[in-house]
Amino acid sequence: MGCRCDTRVYSAEEKKPAPDVLAKGLSQGRNCTNMTWIVVLVLYSALMLFVSIEAIRLANPWKFIYGTDSNRDVCGMRNRVSGNDLTSKPFLYQETSSCVTTCPLGYVVSRLQRCVRDATYFRNLSGAVESSERPVDSSHHIQQQHREQRQRRELRQMSPVSQDAIYRFSILPGKQGKQMEGLLESIVQNISLCRLELFYMCLIAVGCSVFIVLLLRFLTNLIVWFFLLTITALSIGSTIFLWLQYDLKQRRKEPSHLFYYGAISSTVGAAVYLLILFVLRKRIHLTATLFQEAGRALSSLPLLFLQPLWTLVVSIGFSALWLYSFMFVVAAAADVQRKREDEGYNHTLGQMVYTSSPSYDKHLANIFMCGPWLHLLGLLWWTRIFLACQHFIIAGSVASWYFSRYKNALGFPILRATSILVAYHLGSIILGSLLTSLMQLLRITLAVASKIAAHNRCSHCCTVCCSCCLAIFERFLKYINRNAYILISIHGYPFCEAAHEAFGLLSSNILRLSAINSVGDFILFLGKVAVVAASVIFGLEMQQAGEMQEMGVSYYWVPILLGAIFAWLIADYFLAVYEIRVFTMEPLNHIIWALL
Repeated sequence: MGCRCDTRVYSAEEKKPAPDVLAKGLSQGRNCTNMTWIVVLVLYSALMLFVSIEAIRLANPWKFIYGTDSNRDVCGMRNRVSGNDLTSKPFLYQETSSCVTTCPLGYVVSRLQRCVRDATYFRNLSGAVESSERPVDSSHHIQQQHREQRQRRELRQMSPVSQDAIYRFSILPGKQGKQMEGLLESIVQNISLCRLELFYMCLIAVGCSVFIVLLLRFLTNLIVWFFLLTITALSIGSTIFLWLQYDLKQRRKEPSHLFYYGAISSTVGAAVYLLILFVLRKRIHLTATLFQEAGRALSSLPLLFLQPLWTLVVSIGFSALWLYSFMFVVAAAADVQRKREDEGYNHTLGQMVYTSSPSYDKHLANIFMCGPWLHLLGLLWWTRIFLACQHFIIAGSVASWYFSRYKNALGFPILRATSILVAYHLGSIILGSLLTSLMQLLRITLAVASKIAAHNRCSHCCTVCCSCCLAIFERFLKYINRNAYILISIHGYPFCEAAHEAFGLLSSNILRLSAINSVGDFILFLGKVAVVAASVIFGLEMQQAGEMQEMGVSYYWVPILLGAIFAWLIADYFLAVYEIRVFTMEPLNHIIWALL
């Protein structure tokens, strides 16, 4: 990682250069900012890696899936902690908590390698009538007879299951379990039969998303005012309808209190909406202008559509590696907790007191106990870093396009913004991501505490209130961070200075921002709803045409619902890039006004 430290950075008190100078300043005249936090991230990641390596070396997470015997060993593998080799005994017989080579009579092997009761065998056994005496001179037959008698007694005490409880929903009694099992199998089968139809619904969603993006690009004013006037007509129409219904009920001498209160509420809501629309009419025009500018940036920088895709791929890859190591860390923490319960724990000394040869060093054991929370913070931190890098690159690219006088000769603005990020401001991104990830960790901690204190209403209420306050503050912090990244990409400020100036710009234009955010979010939301509606209508048309019935689909709502979910995700992906650009253009306008 390089760090090309250049001349100086303009402070907030100094007069900022003109936009033409800023266009050059996007890649010149910068200093490295918040470099200390890069070192902090490296050390923290090294600690995570150390804990993961030790956990992979010592722990066995397969016990959470396949279970353990009485010695807490996993069947069918070599256990590194105890040294027991059970590769020749792959099945777990839960009634005796032992590993066996083959399951006993009346038991079958589940998909999780456990010996579970065979429902068919026990049903036949319980209803069988012995028509002849069994020979008693054979020890084998005597043992078989005693075994069947014991199984009959157990059958009266325990309802049989045909598969593993985790996989086959055997926690539900008899008929309910079978119904749940059949429903799940039917849903999976229906999805498998409708693969091609789901693909068509996704294609419809892609086409509609592109169409809406083009509409927002070339018919922005028409789309914005069409949505707003449609809502106006609906609010006025609903008010008139409710008053007419109230008058009709009054003439018929029927109860009309519900329509009366509904009409009053609708009248007040429509009046407030029309008043807001009148006051913010210029702000709405500004929102339409920003959508037009974002559409022009979309035409000039089409490769920005790939930024969310790269972020998603990197996040999924990191999350997969994290999940693999997290299973071992949780298994190691569970082993330590079990040893503390079995062998004792000295709370005064703060260390484990072993009565036998320990599997873990006492210091390593204490680290393992903190390992799950350590890895959880690492996941939140790194995922926020990936997302913050995306915001910075998009903001820097759009700023280069926005401030450039010759927009057809930009060169490679995305590559330039990426190089600026890596060379100068990666520390600022890391610091901003740490703040938001800490807030997320606090919210998770409060959520866990809320479930623990659910029996105490006072404690539960306090934790819920704190969670709500933290959620509001977290959203505010994310919004400040996103605007701070824009200022960093333009001026090269350190994170704290950029956040301070971003807060000042946002607080001085709160009305404008509220109008743009509310109107812009609502328009984009309606666009997503339109995409989902088009895909669902296509799916319903296929269902009405009888194509799904011909394929043997029993629950036609399953592929339609799944197609609607895919359509929402596709629309969210296309319009998310548009949304980022729109809300990047707004702070840029504030910056220009501040410069002038």
